[in-house]
Amino acid sequence: MAKKTNTTINNNNYYRVRAKVGMNKEGKNIMKAFYGSSKKEAEEKRDKYLEGIKRGLGVDYDKVTFEKMFENWFEIVLRPTLAISSYNRYEIQHRLHIKSAEFYSNKLLSVKSIDIQKHLNNIDSSHIAMRVYLLFTSFYKYCKKERLVIHNPMDSITRPVHEKTRKKEFLTKTDIDQLMVDFKDNDNLLIYVFALFTGLRQGEICALTHGDLDLDNRLIDVNKSLRRMKVDDKIQVVVNNPKTKESNRIVPLPVNLVNYMKKHINQEKLKHLKQGLPFSNDNLLFTSNTCTALRADRLTSRWRDYQDKVNISGTNFHALRHTFCTLLAEEGVPIKTASVLMGHTDINTTAKIYTHVDQDQKQKAIDKLNLFIK
Repeated sequence: MAKKTNTTINNNNYYRVRAKVGMNKEGKNIMKAFYGSSKKEAEEKRDKYLEGIKRGLGVDYDKVTFEKMFENWFEIVLRPTLAISSYNRYEIQHRLHIKSAEFYSNKLLSVKSIDIQKHLNNIDSSHIAMRVYLLFTSFYKYCKKERLVIHNPMDSITRPVHEKTRKKEFLTKTDIDQLMVDFKDNDNLLIYVFALFTGLRQGEICALTHGDLDLDNRLIDVNKSLRRMKVDDKIQVVVNNPKTKESNRIVPLPVNLVNYMKKHINQEKLKHLKQGLPFSNDNLLFTSNTCTALRADRLTSRWRDYQDKVNISGTNFHALRHTFCTLLAEEGVPIKTASVLMGHTDINTTAKIYTHVDQDQKQKAIDKLNLFIK
């Protein structure tokens, strides 16, 4: 027996029922149609939808896909809150590790906790899995606030465990001695020595201009940061003000570096002359062979190449800054002073380094007692 229908769409017969789902601004009823192969199926769809409305969902909750909602949230809600560099990092996570989810094109309401958990478990890097987890968490909080979901599926997710690999975070005294010996015969190491004894961040060093350096008073005016990032789908050099007021600071230059910096400035002037480029205090302090801004990745690779050559166990560029703070702690510089020199927003960040040094010193003190133990 043929099922009873009451409407035809694209030559297909359906049974349609209608229900009031709200009122518009003019006070008129908003009607919504529900279709099924039979009256029973259409009514079941209607009742299920109305139950969602009754439980607090928005009127269009059944139409929203995960893909459309996530991309709207990402561009309209999240993006304005981010610095360009942060947006670029999140965009990579979205493009490589969220769009690949099996549920990405599904209806938002059909995505279950188990689907999200499976996707997170399949991400090889625990570090990346954690980033994706945090994005999903923020996204679903927004969805619940907008009445697109009743239950937040992230509430049932097992948070990824970020397994940190212990890296060497600072140079030893032997490493520093080796660097200083090699520096005497290699001007290319100046930027690493400069980083080691000023504690500046890599982006802060790359952004320094000649006008930021006061050799007479041995002062460095740290007031900006440079990095390469994607802007309108093109990689550009971007100089920004520091994120926090603490990063804007004056850092003294060690007196023994002054003559090296004078020599470096003369070399920069000569380099600009050979390139046929004008030179002024607005020029970058450290530049490439063609007088362009230094690339962070090449600075890091050169640093690692040097360490491999002299058999210093590997550290990244940031370890030079960490070592600077370690040296301050070992010399008894007050933690507040160190925090200001480092440009830390939170003194607890400095305290973590100081605590580490304090523990090492305690261990060395106890080790001396071994002389009395036979």
